[in-house]
Amino acid sequence: MVIGFPNMAEAARDRLAHFADRTYLILPDGDRRYSYAEFGELVRRAAGLLAESGLSAGDHAVMALKNSPENMALFLASLASGVRLLLMGPDFSASELEGAIEGLPVRIVFVDAGVSVEGRLPEGGRLQPVTVADDLAGSAGREPFAATAGIAADDPAYIMCSSGSTGRPKRICTSHRNMQAELEAMFPAYGLADSDRHLCVLPLFHVSALYRNFLMPFCQGGSVVLCETFEQERFWPLLSRHAVNFVQVVPSVLAVLADQEDGPDAQVRRSLKYIGTASAPLSPKLLERFEARFGIPVVQGFGLTELTCGITLNETDPARRKVESVGKPLAVNEVRIMDETGRFLPPGQEGEVVVRGDNVMLGYLGPDGRPASPMQDGWFHTNDLGHLDADGFVYLTGRKSDIINRGGHKISPVEVEKALMQHPAVKDVVVVGLAHEMLGEDAVACVVRNTGATLAGTELLHFAQEKLPTFKVPTSFHFLDKLPRTGPGKINRRAFAAAMALEIAAEGAAAPAPASSHLSGKELAQRVREIVAEVFSLPVDKVTDELGPHKLRAWDSLGQIRLVLALEDGFSFRHDPREANAVRNVGELIGMVARRMGTTG
Repeated sequence: MVIGFPNMAEAARDRLAHFADRTYLILPDGDRRYSYAEFGELVRRAAGLLAESGLSAGDHAVMALKNSPENMALFLASLASGVRLLLMGPDFSASELEGAIEGLPVRIVFVDAGVSVEGRLPEGGRLQPVTVADDLAGSAGREPFAATAGIAADDPAYIMCSSGSTGRPKRICTSHRNMQAELEAMFPAYGLADSDRHLCVLPLFHVSALYRNFLMPFCQGGSVVLCETFEQERFWPLLSRHAVNFVQVVPSVLAVLADQEDGPDAQVRRSLKYIGTASAPLSPKLLERFEARFGIPVVQGFGLTELTCGITLNETDPARRKVESVGKPLAVNEVRIMDETGRFLPPGQEGEVVVRGDNVMLGYLGPDGRPASPMQDGWFHTNDLGHLDADGFVYLTGRKSDIINRGGHKISPVEVEKALMQHPAVKDVVVVGLAHEMLGEDAVACVVRNTGATLAGTELLHFAQEKLPTFKVPTSFHFLDKLPRTGPGKINRRAFAAAMALEIAAEGAAAPAPASSHLSGKELAQRVREIVAEVFSLPVDKVTDELGPHKLRAWDSLGQIRLVLALEDGFSFRHDPREANAVRNVGELIGMVARRMGTTG
């Protein structure tokens, strides 16, 4: 479908014309629909915005937009014009942006209307924000594909950033050839038809949604129901209302869905072929619990941004899959297991997962802005540990690096530690990843206070929220007398994380039941509202009983975890994860705390 074209832009031009009369995009709020032809007009206006911003082939710009038709149109227009976008989330921090643009002549950052970038752009006016209006209103249309003949298959298409072991982002440069090879391998592996409809609830600045819910259906002639974010109360109704055939999620979404009361109706069971998941480890326990409750197959894959998107995918037929495996390699990949000497290992033996194929990125951009080849002796080393079985299925057993994979978000412990060390009461800190059923892995900070200093977890939580993007803020803080550092000051993160996991589990098992609260029901309710206001930076009078995840974007799965931890700190009790996950609004939250505290009246 896309391999026969000289670049990805020409493939996009062909798809827009070939499927002109079909529906491509559906916005659930207001049920706005775009045909391929109408979306093509949006791409024309996006091309006009690039030109009006002074950008042309070879230039770089940052795109930090929420999920929207404008986001998708600007991405395709950049492919066609040769402009190389750095894809970032709309809540980027100043340090993230600084690392992303290092060595690159970037002048423009595209942001959504109404989003403030104050304090997040470099000083001196080097980078200018350009607001992207709804429907790209005000931008003159411009032929987006006029310069595609000059784009080679191995030219850079876009750049994504991923956390690095030094705390500086790794800038991953992907080519047109990478994109085409990856997509061509995904079509048969996923087995989806050109008439199938996708639901997109993951962010488009991550490759999982970019490929599985944007480019794959676009190239096949399918359609997409596009959401800004995942909202658990709308998930099943949207699948039903739009007769969705495929949705890609992360394990934390499956955990939330498995614990809520609502489930799929008859329409969802008829139309939904399966749910895809990747980006973070999926525990077999969660998979079995989800499928046993809903009867909907879940298909796990494994991928890396460095490999464009997917590396493996399990069988879409539940009878042929292997639950504990991440599946077989896509047709574009050759996957082997290698020991530390560079020797390939036979099935059953653990080593590092290495990959080669046309989807391996051009390279990481260095300080000079040029991509350096990632290959070692012809192979890309993933830093993931695993083994193959006799049937060619891949099993992952761990990671060589210390990067924390929190629900698909990659977190550098070093970056978080640097931020926390800025607090005057912190003497030493180490951040580790611990196993978590919802997120796959979670970030936990172990802190040593300065002598004589008083510092509570809630205070450090608020400090971290000011310094870091939401997904990088540790879920919990544990205070220790010292950290087990070696003479040179190093720490064995894996061993320390294992020890902390045992200690935290022991603390939880030994925690006494909470004593009855001395607060009246009215006083307890007010204190809960104050804690909600503190966690989400809201005026207390805005915290009504009806306020919940459906009305507050920051109250996502990570926000829920931070909120419950703050309540535990404020009321000195341990929560039941299932009860907490079932909470839908502040009123129910007050009820949960009252039950735990034994408060009445």
